[in-house]
Amino acid sequence: MNITTITFTLSIVGAIIAGIVGTLLVYRFFDRLFGRLSDLEREIRGLHQKEEQRKQALLDAAKRGREHHSYNTLAALEDAMALLIEEKIDDKIRQDRLETALAILQMVRKNPKAYDPDWRSSNAVD
Repeated sequence: MNITTITFTLSIVGAIIAGIVGTLLVYRFFDRLFGRLSDLEREIRGLHQKEEQRKQALLDAAKRGREHHSYNTLAALEDAMALLIEEKIDDKIRQDRLETALAILQMVRKNPKAYDPDWRSSNAVD
């Protein structure tokens, strides 16, 4: 056996080992890839099932039907809400007037001669 034969034999053995290692690496790569793909497929199937369940729930809700307010009911609700909003505004005005009256009384309590009759017209909220 000369050196050329030994080198050639070692090259072949090295190539075979490299091929085996390469094959194992490629196998692992594809195994992981296909494993991930199957996980994604399961996830997609689950999402499709959830979508179908939601669609069915919407269809069921539509079949049950929810009564809509009539024009008269909506008008009554809007009128009642408008009255309540107006009452809240009136309460705010009353509150401001009470605060003005209290400020006048506190001013006179501190000093009976301190009250300026023109003060109310410049500070009061009507």
